[in-house]
Amino acid sequence: MKKFYIAILIFLSCLNCRFLFAQSDTTKIAEWTFETTPPTTAGPYTADSGTGSALSSHAGSSTYSNPAGNGSSHSLSSNGWAVGDYYQFEVSAAAVSSSDTLKFVFDQTGSGTGPAHFIIQTSIDGTNFTTLPGSGYTLIVSNWSTTTYHTGFTYAYDLSSFIGQSALYLRLVDTSTVSISQSTGGTSALGSGGTNRVDNVMFISVSKNTLTPVILGSFTAEKVAGGALLQWNTKTEINSDHFEVDKSIDGKTFAPITTIPTKNIISGADYSYLDNTYKSGIAYYQLKLVDADNSYKLSSTVSVGKANTSNITLKYTLVKDKVELNGIVNATDARIVNVSGTVTAHQIITSSNSKIDVSTLPAGIYFIQLSGSTQKNLKFVKQ
Repeated sequence: MKKFYIAILIFLSCLNCRFLFAQSDTTKIAEWTFETTPPTTAGPYTADSGTGSALSSHAGSSTYSNPAGNGSSHSLSSNGWAVGDYYQFEVSAAAVSSSDTLKFVFDQTGSGTGPAHFIIQTSIDGTNFTTLPGSGYTLIVSNWSTTTYHTGFTYAYDLSSFIGQSALYLRLVDTSTVSISQSTGGTSALGSGGTNRVDNVMFISVSKNTLTPVILGSFTAEKVAGGALLQWNTKTEINSDHFEVDKSIDGKTFAPITTIPTKNIISGADYSYLDNTYKSGIAYYQLKLVDADNSYKLSSTVSVGKANTSNITLKYTLVKDKVELNGIVNATDARIVNVSGTVTAHQIITSSNSKIDVSTLPAGIYFIQLSGSTQKNLKFVKQ
């Protein structure tokens, strides 16, 4: 049973896609989970929810089955693949608002000897099909199971240009004789027993105002032999353009050092970048997540290396408005905590920015925790 996670926004892991939207701004046009009628033939199969029809077509003989889906009990699977064979899905987009975005989302995988390369073809009459620009994709093998959803197998395409059409046909078409094994460096050729399967196929309309282009997951920095290794991942990517990697030596002033195109994979993706200019000391990094419309947001800051804190001292231990430190060699992370251990202030201090404002803190005893080559605590009294 696929799950809905509902808060202010809904995360559709139940449909195995990875974008966020408000519940009231989403309309499911059709969805095939292949749970209601587990496939045993080429079809057609009516949508499990919404209105639509699905089928498969092979020029040669093929066996159809319903093995485990991606986190569900069944999928549509077939073997005997040849160039031009396809899955087809038919829906109506007549009721979709022109102010919405129309999306086609599905999970797909195959065995090592199954076909690797596919494209999306579209038609409004069911006879004349054209290739959707930029729709080519390459599959990878996954051991789908009934209980575990595997990320990285979800594909999504924008069909907003077809809004208003009373009939819309989508085909997932095999385009080559290359097997999944061969496409990943293996030697197993495409075989008649090689399988391909689809699951969680859906057409939805989403308000353009509610799409979130990129949801960032983790972001880390690590000192390695060749420099500073940055690694990050995303939970979802829609209509995103690129990441700008920014660097700072003081934790305040950042400058770009490279840009990396986003993969625009709806289920998220992994990224890494090696800053080979980093040698020693401490450096700070942040990501600028730039969307297709050039709007952007910034990630949290991560750092690599350790500051030299051994010579840092307090200029005064009894203060009223500001704490001032001496002996700062390079940018250092400083946290002010009270006697209960609660962090009351946080600042990156440098030789040119060595004062921390404590004017709003209540009178009492505090400690400055310095993170660097040695962990150091400096005690002061706020009047």
